[in-house]
Amino acid sequence: MKRMSLFFFVFSLFCFFPFTLPDVRAVMLSSERIAYVDIDRVFDEYKGIKQAKENIEREIKTKRGEIAKLEKEIRDLEFAMREKERVEPVAITGLAEKEVEISTGPVITKPLPEEIIRLNKEKLNKMVKKMKEELAGLEKEMTHQVLGKIYDVIREIAQDEGYAIILDKKNILYSEMENDLTEKVIQILNLE
Repeated sequence: MKRMSLFFFVFSLFCFFPFTLPDVRAVMLSSERIAYVDIDRVFDEYKGIKQAKENIEREIKTKRGEIAKLEKEIRDLEFAMREKERVEPVAITGLAEKEVEISTGPVITKPLPEEIIRLNKEKLNKMVKKMKEELAGLEKEMTHQVLGKIYDVIREIAQDEGYAIILDKKNILYSEMENDLTEKVIQILNLE
């Protein structure tokens, strides 16, 4: 008898449990608070992003000024070299009548203009490459900081108002919910 009642108990668990599980899950989901945020709109309206863009633009302007200065130096050297080539050599006479001293010390020569131009072009290429790397790193760092601030504000709202899940609006295919937190996130971010 005990075995028979144990069998029916176990049998009823296996038979009815799968049917009750989805209902339990539906009750659990309906009791959780879910909201969404339009991240694209947050990026468009958050003043901190505008400031970050201004900082990057300022840095770009500074770097472009440095590059323009070096480009001008190269152009001036090339122009001076072309002007020098146009001058015809003048024959010098009368050296045979005078004594000429020959120095055995080291000869110090100035670099040729072609060499200076080549070195400046190499320097320019290195400067452009370094500028691109620095700007990419700066942009990545600023984006990381901005995303961190946005995430912190969203997490704070979720904790204060009891939301279990906050989604990005563009990832929602269908929803009947009216829990759009975008405006609240933007206001909090712009108060800082």
